[in-house]
Amino acid sequence: MTTITTEGVYPAQRARFWRDAISAAFVELDCRIADPSPFRGSLKQNRVGPLSYTHVEAGGQSVSRPATRHVRHDEYILVSIGTTGHGILRQDCREARLEVGGFAVYDTARPYELHFDAPFSQAVIQIPRLLLKERLGMTEHVTATFLEGRDPLVQLTRDYLLALGRFADHDTAFETDRIAQQAVDLLAMALQSRQPADAMSTAPRATRLFRIKQLTESHLRDGEFGLAGLSARLHVSGRYINDLFSDEGTSFGRYLLARRLERCAEDLRAPGMRHRTINDVAFSWGFNNFSHFSATFRQHFGTSARAYRADHVAS
Repeated sequence: MTTITTEGVYPAQRARFWRDAISAAFVELDCRIADPSPFRGSLKQNRVGPLSYTHVEAGGQSVSRPATRHVRHDEYILVSIGTTGHGILRQDCREARLEVGGFAVYDTARPYELHFDAPFSQAVIQIPRLLLKERLGMTEHVTATFLEGRDPLVQLTRDYLLALGRFADHDTAFETDRIAQQAVDLLAMALQSRQPADAMSTAPRATRLFRIKQLTESHLRDGEFGLAGLSARLHVSGRYINDLFSDEGTSFGRYLLARRLERCAEDLRAPGMRHRTINDVAFSWGFNNFSHFSATFRQHFGTSARAYRADHVAS
């Protein structure tokens, strides 16, 4: 974990010190502090797989990412979760009030502004743009929009993202990567729920396919979930869904089966799952028939589930 604080920094140097600190933690930023003398600021940052979690406590300030700043190849989506105080976020001609109980997102690839007129604290989750883009397609329509915690899905997402701060840099790569992927899955679902009902009919094919995959991912454990239910939920035909998957040379049924098998394989490889039976793992990921699971697992991975687990335990 990285910890940076203005404690011990001379008052005349605090504004520049803090600007350099937040630029190093996130992206290159401008920062204006009305009176550096009483200003205090600290941040604690740790990595969780491909994500970073930063807890910020500071006095009033205005932060901006101007259009003149260099855009790097590794730009991020940032999620601000207020824990005390409040602020204002502006991006893409929208303005969102940052309050305790919800969160808002913004994109470091484009200009934005943050303004806090009094002391505040917040958690900032930094996500590589590609991870969210591959789940949502374009992200411009969700920036500078405050998602309120009164929505159960938003509250679940907020709590999960805040919990990322409990993980240390030394936790196992397998566990942290999986936790990070699930965090991005939840965030994508929460943001997707804000889209208009007709979004499926107006989005590009690739974006529609990503949304279908995201919805499928959230129902992998449901053994009753299939093409008919997905079709009814999205108000499109099963033929249309399969046509989208044909762009990748597969069908919805084959994709669903492959994802369930891959999730089972992840559990069979995980040291923390060794106490669970193979039958239990299979049924927890939506399989209703163990013989069918065994046959399809062998066909997909070229070995039995039992041998697969034994090979990975040995390695």
